[in-house]
Amino acid sequence: PYTISVRKQISLCVTRGFQRLRGDYSLTATALIGNFIMSLIVGSVFVNLPNDTSSFYSRGALLFFAVLLNAFSSALEILTLYAQRPIVEKHARYAFHHPFAEALASMLCDVPYKIANSFTFNIPLYFMTHLRREGGPFFTFWIFSVLTTFTMSMIFRTIAASSRSLSQALVPAAVLILGMVIYTGFVIPTRNMLGWSRWMNYIDPVAYAFESFMVNEFRNRHFPCAAIVPSGGAYDSISMENRICSTVGAQSGSSDVSGTLYLEESYGYMTKHLWGNF
Repeated sequence: PYTISVRKQISLCVTRGFQRLRGDYSLTATALIGNFIMSLIVGSVFVNLPNDTSSFYSRGALLFFAVLLNAFSSALEILTLYAQRPIVEKHARYAFHHPFAEALASMLCDVPYKIANSFTFNIPLYFMTHLRREGGPFFTFWIFSVLTTFTMSMIFRTIAASSRSLSQALVPAAVLILGMVIYTGFVIPTRNMLGWSRWMNYIDPVAYAFESFMVNEFRNRHFPCAAIVPSGGAYDSISMENRICSTVGAQSGSSDVSGTLYLEESYGYMTKHLWGNF
């Protein structure tokens, strides 16, 4: 029988978790530095995106990479949990503490790292690429990044806890990652998803985060048109009433494109879905 309360078990496991982290913080520091370098690499690919319609696809690709890197940064937690499992099982047999206490303590000990990683990764990525430089949109982007990281972390931990071996955990995790990438909404827009597979988008938490990222970036904005058709030669003297921008969402006679219309016609996203697709 356990001789101490669940609360005391969790407290002792949390204390031990931070002591282990302080004793060997090389893995945590390496992960933070690696993610920071990754943000610089991705940010350099999309550095200073222009504020016109020529950047529409690049902004979508950038936000797609951002949501994936935030979501799957916790995939290696499966390996960490299996490395700890023999010790946890031994302590459970000796009634030192319940495995639930160790699992909860492990989640709590990872919170500071995840918060620190959200800043070291998202801040360089956001401002290097010239995304919407306003306070509200930035913190909305950051909040959804953190929520996506914690959500996927819990999913990977659930897979690891419900499997008996590492190979049993990695197979469903790999299939899950592949399905989430395909049905996020960028590789295959929601309007082009086949009816029998549309349900995968509904249960994909990464898809909701990507939709919020896109709505947060494009809503209530007007982008100057980068390519008007027809153009060149005598066409340049024609009034805009008889010309149109070549980008999806353009309206005849206007040299600007509404980001809201672009989202609705390209992805089927609505601005009211920023905080939830209800």
